[in-house]
Amino acid sequence: MKKTINLGIFAHIDAGKTTLTENILLESRLTKDLGKVDKQTSHVDTMDLEKSMGITIQSTSVRIELENAVINLIDTPGHADFYSEVERVIPVIDGAVVVVSSVEGIQAQTVKILSLLQSQGVRILFFINKLDAAGADVSAVINHIHGQLNMETLVMQTWDTNGKSPLVKRRSEASLFEALQVEYAEKQLPFLSDLLLERHIMPVFVGSAKLSLGIRDILWGITHFIPEQQPLAVDFSALVYKVGFQEGGGRQCYIRVFSGSVHLLKKIYNTRTGQFEKVMRLYGYDGLKLKQETELRANEIGVLCGIQAKVGDILGTADGIRTLPHKTQSLFQINVIPSDGSQSVHLYQALRKLQEEEPSINIRWNAAVKEIWMDVLGEIQLKVLQYKLLKQYNLAVSYGKPSVIYKETPRKKAPSRCVRAYTPPLS
Repeated sequence: MKKTINLGIFAHIDAGKTTLTENILLESRLTKDLGKVDKQTSHVDTMDLEKSMGITIQSTSVRIELENAVINLIDTPGHADFYSEVERVIPVIDGAVVVVSSVEGIQAQTVKILSLLQSQGVRILFFINKLDAAGADVSAVINHIHGQLNMETLVMQTWDTNGKSPLVKRRSEASLFEALQVEYAEKQLPFLSDLLLERHIMPVFVGSAKLSLGIRDILWGITHFIPEQQPLAVDFSALVYKVGFQEGGGRQCYIRVFSGSVHLLKKIYNTRTGQFEKVMRLYGYDGLKLKQETELRANEIGVLCGIQAKVGDILGTADGIRTLPHKTQSLFQINVIPSDGSQSVHLYQALRKLQEEEPSINIRWNAAVKEIWMDVLGEIQLKVLQYKLLKQYNLAVSYGKPSVIYKETPRKKAPSRCVRAYTPPLS
């Protein structure tokens, strides 16, 4: 039986993450042509705004069938404005491919993502991209990972950039083990696969997604070094990591099943609300598309309709479910102005729905001045919200002048004093 791997792909913006994802889809024969960001033909960037801006805005799931494994791959945004989307994906994955540009190297968003992945015990594979680009320095990136990030690495390939086009070749297990013995001569090493599986060493792969170079190697690494997670419970348990709305307004709850199974037209328990709700429709992934199903089993990703769950809700039993202890905080507050003043109520209701999709924003009504205000992360997020309001709700809006959300934090603990007050008796 094939194992099921839930995989996230992460990177700083413009590191080539989506191009790598498109190559994986092509190599696994899920697509017949290579989707390209610059030509707006990417298969995983489905929003018109994503295609026109050339960036990933929302996480997208696909199901890939290989000879020895099924991979539920989640492509995530790289821009800092959508980091909360990254946070929500991490609890539902078993392993991660972190894409790093060999030109720009480790960047701020990459460091943040790596720290979060490590804290959650997610298995990490590196893919150092853009081997063909001018200024590429793979060795410097590897040294940065090993030194400044304090992560033990093992380079899984050799490469040559002296010819007209770069070449990469996967190293044999014997040569890899020999390299480890040289580096850790004083230690008695177990099998190489055990070191990699137990996260003592991070595998590093090299290539060029633009040239479709190193794709088979990283796929090999995914299927060999990321194990299937074993259910920690018998009863049904799942985590809602994303919420969306259909054109008719119906709520779509994206879940990862950790144990047991969920069935169509059956009631499931929400640990937050303490209520049972019936699943009216149920979808699983069939390649790039959602397909109606009657059941979702352990380690599968799918969509439930008919329940009123929110992002972060645990369905069924909470046993074995990993949740994140913190959330991304908004940085700016801004006034949202409808082009038609009579649509303020409609706008407020639409924004509240968008807040269900993106919990990092905070919508509030200022009754004193009769204005709608919103807390957001940045300018790109504002453009996306403006686009969604027009596309999904036919509401044209503009924004006022943004202001920074200031939060006061004590610089040091103040000394405590106990003061006794004497109140004289009334005469």
